Amino acid sequence: MDELIVQLTFCLQAIQRYRWPMFGIMAAVSLIACTGVLFKPDKFEARATLRLSSESMLGPIMDGLVTKDKMTQEMAKLMKRSLVARPNLERVIRETDLNLEVRTKLDEQKLLETLAKKIAVKTGREGKLYTITYTGGDPKQVKEVVDVLMKIFIEKSVGATSEDSIMSRRFLDLRIKEYEVKLESAESRLKEFKRENFSSIPAEGQSVFARMNTTKQDLTTAQLELREAEKRRDALQIQLEKTGAPVSPAEQARLIAEADEIKKIESDLIDLTTRFTDRHPHVVVLREKLEVFQRRQNQSQRVTPNGTGYSLKDGGQAYRDMVVELGKAEADVAAFSERVESYISLINNLKIGIDKMTAVEAEFSKVNRDYEIIKNLYSALVQRRESAELTDEVKSSTANIRFEIVEPPVLPVLPAGPSRLILLIASMVLAIGAGVAGAVALRILNAPVSSVKDLAEIAPYPVLGIVSSTISKNPLKTRRDLVAYAAACGLLLAFYGGLIFAQVQQFDLAQYLVGMFS
Repeated sequence: MDELIVQLTFCLQAIQRYRWPMFGIMAAVSLIACTGVLFKPDKFEARATLRLSSESMLGPIMDGLVTKDKMTQEMAKLMKRSLVARPNLERVIRETDLNLEVRTKLDEQKLLETLAKKIAVKTGREGKLYTITYTGGDPKQVKEVVDVLMKIFIEKSVGATSEDSIMSRRFLDLRIKEYEVKLESAESRLKEFKRENFSSIPAEGQSVFARMNTTKQDLTTAQLELREAEKRRDALQIQLEKTGAPVSPAEQARLIAEADEIKKIESDLIDLTTRFTDRHPHVVVLREKLEVFQRRQNQSQRVTPNGTGYSLKDGGQAYRDMVVELGKAEADVAAFSERVESYISLINNLKIGIDKMTAVEAEFSKVNRDYEIIKNLYSALVQRRESAELTDEVKSSTANIRFEIVEPPVLPVLPAGPSRLILLIASMVLAIGAGVAGAVALRILNAPVSSVKDLAEIAPYPVLGIVSSTISKNPLKTRRDLVAYAAACGLLLAFYGGLIFAQVQQFDLAQYLVGMFS
């Protein structure tokens, strides 16, 4: 903090001591800066605003079926690219007579670069409004340049979209042919792989380990069903042994056949009686046939182990049902036994060939994955091409892209720049800064001894005493000098005030001065 106070004191002393040199520097800088600001060439700006209209009656109908127009998405880039292209800039130069002062190829190149830098294209938030601006020194020429740029943009932008659609379709056709060849090759590889490894390829979405686990679960279920069938068969055999002599296989087969035949006859008889009367020949024949089977069962006898007779007439129906159920139980046991053996054999085969099957499964996944990727890309490209074709048809049939001139270019009356008001204020600040810097520099170059500290820095002698104040000048003369300095500073501020007032009133002071001295 003390160091800052010392520095401020030093600056104030420099300003006080060298105030007139400081004023001379401020006056010189002000004169040079203000002259440059006043005689700086005016810049005029012309602009044109266009609105892109892409609405049509087919818009809601074709929503989702056609692709969005690239012009509505990248219009700013398209405008900039088309407007600053060399052929278009050369056309602007020819039609606006900007090449009157061009003498060499180098001059022409510099003119093209300058023209490209002065062209600006701005777009609105929604991408519907586009503004073309150009800045130059001649207001008439500026308007002509914007007129030509607007004409070029309307011509080139629509043509660019048509050309872009054609190039896009060519690109899609080329890529579709490439992927069609790749897809055929992938299909051939997949087909050949399936043919060579048909027995080892897993089912869709099921690996070899999943097949192993599923087969083990099926084996457990089959073994449980086999045990249930065996217990049911054993229970029926025990019940038949308690009621009579063991039944031979031939007798069991005969009883089962007769029971099935009786059930069939009864079913057919019920069906016929619902459609015909009891005297119908078919009904009569079935009734006689049923009576024959029932008479045969009534005449059958069975001898028990203790020699007593067991007539089918007295309890034959229940006995016959148990015999039939026993036959079915034995058939179930045989079927479940075969199923268990089949699952066990399949598990053993999977364990033996698990290494080969895992390798085949991995290779199949790779081949199938490559095929699916290529197939999806091919389908996407075909869909894009169809969408692009439909988009082109909609464009050609509805003319859905058009430009409307919202604001045509007008001849600028007032210059768009430079902002002389801001430049004058900046020049005043610059003059003051230059004056202060000059006073400080003189103070440093002509450093007087004004304190004990300053004396100690330049002379290694002890200080015996300090004179607090001296009056070396005439007070009246000093007062007049201060008044004169204040008046000079007031004139400088009045000079700046007059210039600023002239700019606020839009008075061309430079032109007035040129006319007055010419």
